[in-house]
Amino acid sequence: MTICLLVEVQMDPNQVVLYDTKQQANFTVPLAETDFNLVSLMIASSQNSDDEAIYLQVDSSKKTLIWNN
Repeated sequence: MTICLLVEVQMDPNQVVLYDTKQQANFTVPLAETDFNLVSLMIASSQNSDDEAIYLQVDSSKKTLIWNN
């Protein structure tokens, strides 16, 4: 598991660009529709705050997001 900074959300196809601070490199993670909706909601709720970074947990070997329920 890795904690990464959200850099960009791409809509075609649905994926996110993340920055791995340990590897110091960007990489993409494809998103299912549910994951895309959750990330979009996080972005919308953070737009009221200045300079609020969004970090996501990622299983970097599988390139999937990890959600703590």
